[in-house]
Amino acid sequence: PRTPADETSPQAANVFGLECLHKVLSFDPWECSYRVSGSTKRIPAACVQALLMDKPSPKEAVQELQKRHEVEEERRKAVLQANEMAAGAWKNLELGSAVEVDLCQAAPVRLKLQAFSRQMMAYTGATAYGTSPNHTDVVRSPARLREGVLRPVFWLKEDPVAAAREAIKRDAEERRREELCKEAAARATNWNLALAEGSLVLLDGSLKKAVHYQPATLTYTVVAPGASVVAASANVKTYSSKHEFVSHDRIQPVFVEADDPLKLAAEREIQHEAEVRRLEAVEVANTEASKSHSGFLGMPPQQMVQLVGEGVWRRPSLEHSGLAKVILFNPSDRSYVIELLAEDGSYKVPSSSCEPVGARHLRPVFWNEESPGEKLEELMRRSEEESERLKLAKEWTDKVRDVNLNLPQDTLVLVQESASKERDLAKVISYCPLTRSYHLCRVPWTGHKLIPTNASGFGSASFFKMRTPAAAVSPYIWDATDPVESATAALEADQKERTRLDEAEACAQELPKAALALPVGMPVRLRKAMGSASLRNTRPASSSGSLWSKLKNQLPMWRTLPGCCVGDLAIVKAYSGDGTYDIFIEGDQGFDFEINQDTGAAIASSNRP
Repeated sequence: PRTPADETSPQAANVFGLECLHKVLSFDPWECSYRVSGSTKRIPAACVQALLMDKPSPKEAVQELQKRHEVEEERRKAVLQANEMAAGAWKNLELGSAVEVDLCQAAPVRLKLQAFSRQMMAYTGATAYGTSPNHTDVVRSPARLREGVLRPVFWLKEDPVAAAREAIKRDAEERRREELCKEAAARATNWNLALAEGSLVLLDGSLKKAVHYQPATLTYTVVAPGASVVAASANVKTYSSKHEFVSHDRIQPVFVEADDPLKLAAEREIQHEAEVRRLEAVEVANTEASKSHSGFLGMPPQQMVQLVGEGVWRRPSLEHSGLAKVILFNPSDRSYVIELLAEDGSYKVPSSSCEPVGARHLRPVFWNEESPGEKLEELMRRSEEESERLKLAKEWTDKVRDVNLNLPQDTLVLVQESASKERDLAKVISYCPLTRSYHLCRVPWTGHKLIPTNASGFGSASFFKMRTPAAAVSPYIWDATDPVESATAALEADQKERTRLDEAEACAQELPKAALALPVGMPVRLRKAMGSASLRNTRPASSSGSLWSKLKNQLPMWRTLPGCCVGDLAIVKAYSGDGTYDIFIEGDQGFDFEINQDTGAAIASSNRP
């Protein structure tokens, strides 16, 4: 059996036998060895002898081989010179460069560099020489690829001296850049406002990444430099490492990744000074906004606000800043639904915040506004306009309180359910003139509760199960852009419908009491109650026994059927010609129908004949 020492000795050729022929597949200039056919191992050059027996002109072939040998020897001498020249040039080497790393082993580890980190000032990826580029990194600690253990070698370069000079140049440029980074960081020590997301900072001497800036509290959320986003929502991002919340004066911007640190530092100064001026304008705008004691009306969603007065008791804790954002404005009681600001800059909804907060208990703040003064003027203008609109809405709401007939489709209405004192906000789907009732669809109501809906806006759970009487409905004009126009339209529709219904009642009295041949689909009202015994082709079942037994068996035949009481509505299904009708009546599952707008006929559904 061969030993590793035998494979590098000239006598190792005897193992393969000089009588065996091998074909050269490749030459490795770093290890000075060959890969030959018939062997999976590299063969040292000292163990290989060229054979010229297959050459037509052996003299020319040997001259060519001698020339290649001499060129390679000269190149290898140049490699040794280049290795010595660039022994200390290890920073920012070209990716793919060959290096030797002293890991306290018998021989240096041969690697090819894959990635250099400016943050760590070390190489974070390298593969063993001879493996594929996708091979797993063989160096597990980046600290092992720093100065003192890593030296570049140029065995694989055609012009090693030129490559060494390029490595020295890149190393000098990187060192110069690092000096500029230190100078830029020293200048920008206190320029720590409005840092962009992903900016690198120093926190108590440790490198961190700032991922969120909260100007209202002048704080940052920082994570480890290599942290990545693992989950994101509309309000908050979750990172792969632990996050911290720190004050702006605890961090210092650094520029270790910048190609031109001084230029970036100058830009950082401009951004910091601009933020200082903006915050001064914010303070002025916040002070002006606090002078309004009645609050601001009609603030748009996402507007940042702060709890004041009695509103401070809505805070989840005494330490909470009271900052929140507007979700919805409820004009009927001049209140807002808000979401409170969490420490990490996201917005959370505690159990108590679903109840509206009065406008007088909120004041707008402008920490996130680019132009706080202009935003304040806009909110003041919106509040004045909303105040005038609400005055009209209140005036006309009293006028249309009893207006409830033939309201147009998609009209918003308030529904007073008999079993509850609360009123639901709904949208008109359809109106039935026969029953004077509505099909309604619930919509999110900000006055008392939020009813969730599906992606389309209105889910099956949002529909009322039964028709709602018109008497339980009143128009909701608080959200109308023009309350007067909406109220006038409702009044006109109601008055027109009442006139039509009065005319219909009068005309119905002109018909005979026992009208014959009524058309199919004609709505009718029952004049007397009916049981099974009064229906056509229905006779009492014969029974034997005592008189009491006969009466007991026949009594259910005279009991009034559901939906067949005096005054109940029905729909003509067919006229039999013998003075009787087949009709649709209200059943246990309810009674419903639609009116054909062309013929006026009623189409029954959800009932039994």
